[in-house]
Amino acid sequence: MLSLYGIDIREFEKNGESDWKAVILPERAERLNRIRQKKDRYRCIGAGVLELYGSRLWLPKGEQPVLATGKYGKPYIGNHPELHFNLSHAGDYVVAAFADHEVGIDLADPRECRDNLIRRCLTEQEKLWLQQQADRQAAFRSLWAAKESYIKWTGDGLRKELRQLEVDWSRGVIQDLAADAGTQERKGVLFAEIKPERQEFSGYSLVVCGVTEAELQNDRNINWINSKEGNT
Repeated sequence: MLSLYGIDIREFEKNGESDWKAVILPERAERLNRIRQKKDRYRCIGAGVLELYGSRLWLPKGEQPVLATGKYGKPYIGNHPELHFNLSHAGDYVVAAFADHEVGIDLADPRECRDNLIRRCLTEQEKLWLQQQADRQAAFRSLWAAKESYIKWTGDGLRKELRQLEVDWSRGVIQDLAADAGTQERKGVLFAEIKPERQEFSGYSLVVCGVTEAELQNDRNINWINSKEGNT
């Protein structure tokens, strides 16, 4: 089971951050106290709102989640490790994925498709695929988001080079070309590119890695959280 949530951090610009700060977990509040730049503070609060909002929908009623982090910094619910979630932010948005299995999510904002990035980040097959796309900027952005979502799915942080990961759009999988033969990572992990309906979201790419076959068939809309919902 997979659930996606999103929040527009411009909510904080309109309404201020004070009300929202009351609904984030203590671990998130500690991190917020170390941030000075306004937009980074809004992103941190947005992440806190989503991780608490999503957790409450999954956990037994009245039970508070306790945040913990893995070896390389991937967050998880310490008192319910069977619940998995992941966060990403770009521009004015923060997004979260919650699932009953490992999951990674990445949101990529509009970025230039530069030759040095193509050489450094793409495999030869991906370069050929990119050349065939009508909108190379959007295609590169989708590749970038897919690879980042895979890294976040593994929880390995920046220990993997993007060029050792290959996105196969025809099969809908991401492969780690350096992984041992026969492993799931080498065979390929399923992913889904999400197309939010919001007009202002155009220009972004959003990819979720680690989805199941059943989830690929289901509605994958983002549940957008507003100030009223976030404070419930």
